[in-house]
Amino acid sequence: MLPSGPILIIGTSLEAERVIHLLRQLPEPPTILGLLRADPNGEPIGSPVCELPVLDTLENLEGYRERIVGAIPAEEGVDLRESIIAALHRAEVPALPVVHPNACLGPNVVLGPGAVVHSNATLDAGTRVGRGAIIGMGTTIGAGTRIGDSAVLEQSCAVGSRVRIGERARLALGARVVDDVLIGPDAGVGPGSLVVQDIAAATAVFGNPASPVARARHPEVDHA
Repeated sequence: MLPSGPILIIGTSLEAERVIHLLRQLPEPPTILGLLRADPNGEPIGSPVCELPVLDTLENLEGYRERIVGAIPAEEGVDLRESIIAALHRAEVPALPVVHPNACLGPNVVLGPGAVVHSNATLDAGTRVGRGAIIGMGTTIGAGTRIGDSAVLEQSCAVGSRVRIGERARLALGARVVDDVLIGPDAGVGPGSLVVQDIAAATAVFGNPASPVARARHPEVDHA
């Protein structure tokens, strides 16, 4: 349950529209003060998103601190989500996790600050969702799985039990992951792909079964 009082939505993307729609479905919808633009190319100040005003930019977050009880990150881009979480921390504004009322959370599920769980998602017992992560509509996650900070699982993914998904990893629409797999930080899984073995950090995979198609430089495993 969200705390009582006005909140901010940080972001003006399609994810912001999804989050606003989610909040409006809650039994006790919160008061949304408005949105702050995190993306320099986002909606102009004053433009409405879902009939809510874009009040300002993320740089001016501290000016709203005394007027709100928290804020929800609402951008899909990993870099933007991490910058939002960092800005909320600096401004001492709570990053609020939010769960759609139609989502199903098993016992001992833990959501990190700013995590978002969309409609018809199912998180089995003991799932842990990291700070700022997104669980897309209709996605299922097996027992004991760990989702890293700022990871994004798009719509209709199916993740097995005891899976480890690293920070900033992304699973595209309809991706599937079998039990006990490790997906490294910054890895990407293509739409409809089936992951049956571990994926190294910063590696993109695609197919059934999924196999590597690209690898980006990753600061944790590569050296200048």
